[in-house]
Amino acid sequence: MQDINLNGLQGYDPEMLLSFREEKRRPGVGQVCGLFSISVILLLFIASRVQRNSFYSGILITEYVLILLPPLIFLVLWKYDIKDALGLNRVSILNLFLTFCIMLFSIPVVNVLNALYYLLLKLIFGRVVVSSIPPATDAVSLLVNVFVVGISAGICEEVLFRGVIQRGLGKLGGFLSILITSVLFGLWHNYLPSFFGTALLGGVIGFIAYRTNSFYSAMFAHFTNNFIAVVMGYLSVKIQENLGPSALEGVGSQLDPDVYFGEILSMEGPELMALIGAWVFIVLFCLAILSGLITAFMRTTSETVRKARYKAGSEDIKGLAWLLPGLMFIGFVFYVNALSLKGANLGFVEPILKIIGLR
Repeated sequence: MQDINLNGLQGYDPEMLLSFREEKRRPGVGQVCGLFSISVILLLFIASRVQRNSFYSGILITEYVLILLPPLIFLVLWKYDIKDALGLNRVSILNLFLTFCIMLFSIPVVNVLNALYYLLLKLIFGRVVVSSIPPATDAVSLLVNVFVVGISAGICEEVLFRGVIQRGLGKLGGFLSILITSVLFGLWHNYLPSFFGTALLGGVIGFIAYRTNSFYSAMFAHFTNNFIAVVMGYLSVKIQENLGPSALEGVGSQLDPDVYFGEILSMEGPELMALIGAWVFIVLFCLAILSGLITAFMRTTSETVRKARYKAGSEDIKGLAWLLPGLMFIGFVFYVNALSLKGANLGFVEPILKIIGLR
């Protein structure tokens, strides 16, 4: 990395100079946008192939080789300070506790909002298909899922997104860096039905990372979300096993989002109003608690949040163009997702899907 030329900056506010130095020590907008596009291409062309033979080993290869390794290589090759670039700063126990609580009460809100998104997809395409990792059925598979889905994803995906990308986009301002990164995070998962919920959770994690100025809080928030999802999946399996075969009749359809939302659309007025009322109550209850948690969190992070005073220039704005290669691939995958949901014939895109590795 080149030395920083501060000629002509004498006389400026020392805090502004410190902010300027910090921004210059981090990757630029164009660099992190190019890294995002590279990550999308690696994910599409290689991840599905390595996951085809063995799901869990394929996921680990995807996380540590295709997601974690490229940003680390990038930081080393360009001689950036990894500690500063990723924000490897200490975070207090209190803020970790608040992070856990924020994620805990964010999940029901996001799930309800995501249910509305699924309902919209159901109305547009006629069905909705949600993919998820196989739920744990015993203690061993629970530990495997916690490691693969919770720990590995929490580390690897956060290095790429809230570490390199969000901090690189920080030159555009805190709000835009969080917004753009969360949208990219949702798109990067390359699956139309999962976009909205993933982007929402990405926004919550991005806010936490920004306020604490720490990668560790983002990693912990991501782990908390995935850990809760894994445990809830495991508990649902155990509850179903204990219900017995006769009690399971009809339960399977409730767990199928396509059938579930089909039943919602066929509900009579009173039933539908009762369901909507329950959703509204859940959202308002969690939002009330979240407002208090976020207020406390903003107070405890008032000293750690670093509001950059670096003003984005034309080169920073132009750097967003490096998102286009990745977005083009994602656009194609989303188009295929939409055709699949519509039940359309994919024969004309099959050759392209085979080249990419999605077939």
